[in-house]
Amino acid sequence: MKTKEITRIALMIALLVIASQLTIPIGIVPFTLQTFAVNLIALFLKPKEAFLTTLLYLLGGLIGLPFFAGFHGGFQSVLTPSFGFIIGFLAAASLVSTYLAKQVNPGPKEYLVALVINYLVTNSIGFVYMAFILNSYMGKGLSIGGLLAIGITPFILAEILKSALAFVLALRLRPLLKRRNLLD
Repeated sequence: MKTKEITRIALMIALLVIASQLTIPIGIVPFTLQTFAVNLIALFLKPKEAFLTTLLYLLGGLIGLPFFAGFHGGFQSVLTPSFGFIIGFLAAASLVSTYLAKQVNPGPKEYLVALVINYLVTNSIGFVYMAFILNSYMGKGLSIGGLLAIGITPFILAEILKSALAFVLALRLRPLLKRRNLLD
């Protein structure tokens, strides 16, 4: 692995950890800037880098580093309703980065598709995991509507705004970073 790749991975892990700490506790699933950071990881890194970035973030949190929202970490995080969204980050960043890598010259249309894929994958995995933890593990017995009200609906507008910002940054920064040979 090249120094440039290691540097990009390290910087994006740092961004994801910082974004995780910008938290507003609004219920079982807190509002954070994690998904914004994952959008950037997916839009700017190669597939292998995106996978390693999100995997190292996940593993760092699981071994007890305070990487997750609210400076939490440790294996017990697996039993929290929001942990599925972290698993979703790994899948989404890898999938989206792979999608963009297959594009000849990605532009606005490809970025929009990428951001929609990122949202759908992260939230699908996060929602199913949250439903399992809340209903099967914690015995809450919530309906689909109740689960949506807890884990998806309150975040829709914020996700649109975070995706819009990532979209603008990708449009403006990707060409600049490529010209400066900072992206391969």
